[in-house]
Amino acid sequence: MKSLIKPIVTIILLSSVQFTHSAPLTLDLLPGKPECLYLDVPADQCMIKYYFNVQDWLKDDEFVNYKIYYIPNNQNNKGENQRLLITKENQRIGEWQFKAVTKGEYKVCYESESHKIIDIDISYDCSEIMQDEENMFEDPLADNTISLKKINDLTKNNKLNELITGLDQQVSNLRNNLDYYKLRNSRNLKTVESTLKRITWFSLGNILLIASVCVLQIV
Repeated sequence: MKSLIKPIVTIILLSSVQFTHSAPLTLDLLPGKPECLYLDVPADQCMIKYYFNVQDWLKDDEFVNYKIYYIPNNQNNKGENQRLLITKENQRIGEWQFKAVTKGEYKVCYESESHKIIDIDISYDCSEIMQDEENMFEDPLADNTISLKKINDLTKNNKLNELITGLDQQVSNLRNNLDYYKLRNSRNLKTVESTLKRITWFSLGNILLIASVCVLQIV
């Protein structure tokens, strides 16, 4: 009976994720069993944003693998034509965004060889698309006062926005790596301190043992 209840709860949880704009949650990932979250994007060119963090970084095996798929409308969740968009391996933390070229259903699947608890926040943002649709009816060439320099500036601004987005992603990755190295160095420092304490107590034990043997020989 318990084995039947768990799949039903999982289906209900994932179904609720499909129709929400933002879905922060905590995922209980079992060993060797992939778990997938679904997001229904309502329009083309929306931005999908996601963040996840594996709890308890102090363990050496706190890594997960994840993949992101696009599911065509005429396919079910197990369809063979679902498109693999992104794949990452051995990740502790991740924060990224990408453009959903086509509206529809997207899924993020996590998998690990050991039990993990993962904090996840996945959402979509279509505000830029709505703004672009409002500007579609505004022809920049309809204004006689516009210059070629202004058109070139608009093109440069688009390229600058793309560059800023790329730099933001690199800074985010650098911050995540620094956090990881900070925790790893802290863990290594604790290991060294523990080893030094053991060496100290071991040395004191040897001194007491030698002193005791000498006293016994004299007596």
